[in-house]
Amino acid sequence: MVVSEIRQCNYWSIDNNILITLNHFPSDIFQSLWLKIAEFGQSQHWCICEPVVSECHIPEWQKWFKEHYEIVTPIDELYVKYVSRLQLELEENEMPLTDPSSTKNMADPFIIALALMKEQRDLRDLRKRTNSSHCGVLSLEAPKPSKINIPSVCQYYDVNCLNLNDYMREQGWSFSLVISSP
Repeated sequence: MVVSEIRQCNYWSIDNNILITLNHFPSDIFQSLWLKIAEFGQSQHWCICEPVVSECHIPEWQKWFKEHYEIVTPIDELYVKYVSRLQLELEENEMPLTDPSSTKNMADPFIIALALMKEQRDLRDLRKRTNSSHCGVLSLEAPKPSKINIPSVCQYYDVNCLNLNDYMREQGWSFSLVISSP
């Protein structure tokens, strides 16, 4: 966890590494988990930006996105403004989130900008809140003192950033094992 105080979040912007991890829990075995994810998609409690969908090359997820299209946040004019403003502010503060010479982590600014947009942050200064709504980011990236990454940018903008286990704990999730006779 990056933010010292976990606030109740209305929305969570999801990083691709969360999808990769969840893929290790097949829906035929972890039915309750997948029902909860589908519920969060329908309620838009979980939001996945189009660049994350593009980065995710797992066939099961691509099929799932088609069936649960409401979870995918399209890139529109307002979203582009948030991404552009975020990249400008990060550049001004010497916080390079992506490497222009690499295609790695290209969705990262979109993931954070989605959280800022859902919070309706001030487009003149994204550190300023305009209301009391909160959106967090789910990512498996860990804070690194020597590297700018999703958790460090979330901390700079006072956005909750949790890994999947901390999120499940925060939500009060638990799983039980039921063994059916073959």
